[in-house]
Amino acid sequence: MKEFIKSKNKDCIFIACLIIMGLVFFFGIGQKGYILERDSDIFIRADRFVMGYGYVVYPMFIRLIRTLIGPVYYLDAIFITQGLLSLTASLLLTLQLKKKYKLARSISALLFLCTLGPYTYTLPEYVSSHCIMTEGLAFPMFYIWIILAILIYTDKKNKLFIPLILQSVVLILTRPQLLFLLIVVILLAIERMVDYFAKNKKNKVKIISMIMVITAFFALLSFPQIVRYN
Repeated sequence: MKEFIKSKNKDCIFIACLIIMGLVFFFGIGQKGYILERDSDIFIRADRFVMGYGYVVYPMFIRLIRTLIGPVYYLDAIFITQGLLSLTASLLLTLQLKKKYKLARSISALLFLCTLGPYTYTLPEYVSSHCIMTEGLAFPMFYIWIILAILIYTDKKNKLFIPLILQSVVLILTRPQLLFLLIVVILLAIERMVDYFAKNKKNKVKIISMIMVITAFFALLSFPQIVRYN
């Protein structure tokens, strides 16, 4: 019992250390406050042109924050929200992989630092989560997508397909370049159905129908974007 309590205390300290590292990274490195890039104004104005190209979620996110906070400090609130979301997603992904593969705390800390990598391409000037750009939402949401995909593939949690599909749709409507996620979801769905079919041969028609429905759904969803980018 004492060993269990001791281990739990160490885990709490470890998580606290990761949170401190994340706070320092997202809010203490480089230029402070929000950063306006060349295209930031397009998202702020919710320009119909950019929304017509599939960038729907981020302008809506900006509009929501502005409605809640007001026109004076909403950009500050956006960069803070993006930083906290990014920290939370990195922490969740790290802890999930630590638990799943029984990683040592030292390896998990290194993994956590690796999850911060995508945000470093703007350093040393600033951390990319400060930018009023789609990456501020896309990066953390993608980490949550990875967690869902891992749980479906390794733990056979098929019920998570619904949130995975919803997450994929939101990600694509945030950054249309993430259309490749549709392929991954379809392949994952086929793998799960084939595995299920191997154990339940009587459900052959049902499984094939589900595959066709999912494939058709994503094909219809991606077709306008594919045409637009070509």
